[in-house]
Amino acid sequence: MNKYMVYHNIYFLNYAFKTDSVSELPMAILEKVATVICTTIDRAFELTNHIDCAWWENERVDVYNPTNKPLKYRSTSVGDVIYDYFNEKYFLCCDVGWKEIKIIL
Repeated sequence: MNKYMVYHNIYFLNYAFKTDSVSELPMAILEKVATVICTTIDRAFELTNHIDCAWWENERVDVYNPTNKPLKYRSTSVGDVIYDYFNEKYFLCCDVGWKEIKIIL
């Protein structure tokens, strides 16, 4: 099993069909939403999507909610980022697949 941190991009709609040109993103536009324990980055993506239930109800998903307010998180999508703890790398969710990127702090 691996550990993944899922970040939602507050401007994710701007990235549809434009991920080829992205090589870095500022951390300031990323919102940490969950930690997921699973086997692959694709599984982390699946577990943070509304499929059979609200994604935060899935096993192996630890929702990041420091304010304890009602959750309004959307599904993980193109333009969002997942950090792979094992490989210590950030990956951008692209139109098809994943792309390693640099995060600017």
